[in-house]
Amino acid sequence: MSKGYVATLLRFSLVVFLFVVSSFAGCSFAIETLRLGVGLITASGKARAGVTEVIKRFEKQYPEAKVELITLYDEEFKSATIPWLKKAPGKNVPDIFFGSAGERLFNLVRKNYVQDITDIWQQQKLDQVFSAGIKATVSLKAKVYAIPFAYYQWGFYYNSAILAKYNLPLPNTWQQFLDICYTLKKHNIYCIGIGTKEHWPAAGWFDYLNLRLNGLGFHHELTKGCIAYTHPSVLNVFTHWAELVNQNFYEPGATSHNWKLVFPTIYRGKTAFTLIGNFAESLFGKIPSKIKKNIKFVKFPEMTKNMPIYEDATTDIFFLSKVLAHKRYAKAFMAFLATKQVQELLTGGLSMIPVNRHAKPKDTYFLKEGKQLLDQAAGYAQFYDRDTPKNMANNGIWVFSQFFEDGNIKNAITHLEEARK
Repeated sequence: MSKGYVATLLRFSLVVFLFVVSSFAGCSFAIETLRLGVGLITASGKARAGVTEVIKRFEKQYPEAKVELITLYDEEFKSATIPWLKKAPGKNVPDIFFGSAGERLFNLVRKNYVQDITDIWQQQKLDQVFSAGIKATVSLKAKVYAIPFAYYQWGFYYNSAILAKYNLPLPNTWQQFLDICYTLKKHNIYCIGIGTKEHWPAAGWFDYLNLRLNGLGFHHELTKGCIAYTHPSVLNVFTHWAELVNQNFYEPGATSHNWKLVFPTIYRGKTAFTLIGNFAESLFGKIPSKIKKNIKFVKFPEMTKNMPIYEDATTDIFFLSKVLAHKRYAKAFMAFLATKQVQELLTGGLSMIPVNRHAKPKDTYFLKEGKQLLDQAAGYAQFYDRDTPKNMANNGIWVFSQFFEDGNIKNAITHLEEARK
């Protein structure tokens, strides 16, 4: 999901190159390039100011280091990442990379591009800083490979005035959610809005139905390709989903617009809920306060008794290249990125939450709700297109978006299994 988040940003990345200054008695200073490169997606001047302040503080802590900031567009950065990782240390080749947790990181680890940082994790006692669920998103075969620094919640964004008008409770369980949908249908209000023109929002529904019905372990084995989509537990996911489609609880016309265009119908009280990530918060500053006060957040309802609550929490990370030339300052910088103050600075200009459990997000209703939700979660998925190999992800999100149109379980499962094979 990261795609939804990226779509709201200015789509450029920052690459930081660190130059270490060494002095010798009687000699002028010599500049040595450490090639500590950090690619960071950022959205605003405030976000850039946060990065600048982080650099300033690192320089103060390490007086022998000077940092030069160089910008690259986000897509350029993504395209350059693997070619950079294949290169030996040299000019303009970063040593530290911005990236994504979960399968996208593990894919690079399996290709032997990423440095094991278990020693940093242990020395800095980061088990006390990050939850076990978050550690799992950057760990493979008992080794840690990245520092997580920012994530955000997914869940239902809804118009509370609609529920109040019809005296409806918050949907804590799946049955309560269905009851709301059936009630609203009687009053000609669509329960759910979604925009699938770009396909990926549909994957949020598959993720949450699968997590709530089958749990995180099953979900991860499925997205890795180790379980067939013809498995009875997957059929159960689509059976629950089909009820929403066949009862016309979704607002029609999803294929003609993106996720942003769902919100005007929610503002006007024509649609009640949409399932989306907190990048949606970027839209709410543009609406009148009398409407904004009605837009609230609630977690996706429980579906299986005694099932731990798992959440989609798209997590951004920093990792070290395997071909580091200067490990001392790179590792110091990685440890620095894990600290409370740094994570607050890096997320302060974004609609994201610092992953450090002691850090506080920006003081908004949605971020506070998100932090509480993610702090209480038993574990995290990264969103379907981040947890799944790219070719499978591309096929999967297309199948999910088609399912919104026809509700055909057999076709969906058949196409998914063909793609998995």
